[in-house]
Amino acid sequence: MKEIKETLRVERFVKDYLNEVLEVEKECFPKKPYDAKTFLHWYSSEPEGFLIVRLGEEIAGYIIASSVEKEIISIAVKKKFRNLGIGSFLLKEALNYLFSKGAEEVVLHVRVGNKRAIEFYERNGFEIVKKIEGYYGDEDAYLMKLPKEKFFNGKD
Repeated sequence: MKEIKETLRVERFVKDYLNEVLEVEKECFPKKPYDAKTFLHWYSSEPEGFLIVRLGEEIAGYIIASSVEKEIISIAVKKKFRNLGIGSFLLKEALNYLFSKGAEEVVLHVRVGNKRAIEFYERNGFEIVKKIEGYYGDEDAYLMKLPKEKFFNGKD
């Protein structure tokens, strides 16, 4: 992470980034990607919570966080940029935003079959709270939670 940190830039999403973000989305979620309308909904409802990260000039990933829901809505990092700490970097930016907006805890949903994502969230302090049957229609989800004090006091 040290080598790339200087070239990582977090920015708020703007409409000009839509096509690049859609490319990231389709690569990361090929079965059921969000469409342009969904991204524009989150942008219009809470632009401060929709962040992209650039590595050099390329959008490497994005995150959508809702201060109303106190939830990470979606996060994605292009495959070629994974395992560099970019996802954790984005997640920490979004969590700082949500906690600064008064959240006492942040939640997210993840497919029970997405072991890689579950491990990522656990490494970042989230814990599985419960299983939600049929959440994704075709698959169950875990509800995961991160209390504010655990985020600011570090990991176990």
